[in-house]
Amino acid sequence: MSAAKTPYVRFDLNDYSIPHTHVQRSLTVSADLSEVRILDGQQVLATHRRCWDKGQQVEVQAHVEELVQHKRAARAHRDTDRLVHAIPQIQTLLNEAAKRGEPLGRTASQLQELLDVHGRADDCGRCGCTESWCPTPQCRSPGT
Repeated sequence: MSAAKTPYVRFDLNDYSIPHTHVQRSLTVSADLSEVRILDGQQVLATHRRCWDKGQQVEVQAHVEELVQHKRAARAHRDTDRLVHAIPQIQTLLNEAAKRGEPLGRTASQLQELLDVHGRADDCGRCGCTESWCPTPQCRSPGT
């Protein structure tokens, strides 16, 4: 049996959850009257109580939670990558925030919102800042 793009394997008209790390693979389903086991080779990926209804999603809560965490991390990286591409100097700010233990996903998301709303200002021409009035001590002059 093959797992599609979603972290579920269809067996007997029901969908049984698997870890998101095992999508798009050939897996084996072993079932008896009370239990459904999903295996990757000899490794048991999931064990579910067999559902005799039709069209049900049978889930292991850990599978769902791991997928949610994975998607959150991916979103944080996407926001971070977009920010660094738009404003390379922001990498320093993000590194410092990480050192302080700030939640990078939320920080990147908030910064991305600011960038989306206000856009990117032109560099001052001297130090590379994006302020309308350059705050860098060696510049201390209006931006160009």
